[in-house]
Order: sequence, then C-alpha cells, then structure tokens
Amino acid sequence: MDPTLMLVLGLVAIFLSVVLLLTTVGTITTERQAVNRSLAAVEAIQTAPKSMQSELDRPFGERVLGRKDPGSVVLDEVAAMSAHRLERRFAA
Repeated sequence: MDPTLMLVLGLVAIFLSVVLLLTTVGTITTERQAVNRSLAAVEAIQTAPKSMQSELDRPFGERVLGRKDPGSVVLDEVAAMSAHRLERRFAA
C-alpha cells in the first residue's frame, strides 16, 4: 500500500475518532443537564408551600380548563364523532 494513502487513512481515522468522542461527551453532558433540570423541578414542587401544592393536586381539566369532570366531556365528544362516522358509513 502506498505510504501517502496510509497516512491519509490514518489521519481520517484519527479525525473521525475525535469527532465521535466529542459527540459522545456532548450527548452525555446534555442528558445529565436535562435530568438535573427534571430533578430540580420535582424538588421545587415538593418543597412548594401547601397552598400551591393543593392547587397542583387538582386535575388538569379542573385547574386549566375549568371543567369539573373533563373525562365525561371528552368521552361525549368521542361518542358523537363515532356515531357520525357510523351513520355516514351505513347511510350509503
């Protein structure tokens, strides 16, 4: 094999290994930062005042959407859509 070709292949291999190493280190660092943010959020919720915790204990639909029983509303909408599809399908 030509010595110049071996030199070029060796340099390419070294370059690719350095890129792979830096990519791996960057990925691990990013994952750790995301995990640390999640843990900080959980800790903040657990150490929040009782008034805030009682607000967060309510269901999402009640807190945000103002619905008392959000599940029944969603089920009614799904049932209405299903009935409409069945009517269209069997009407033909």
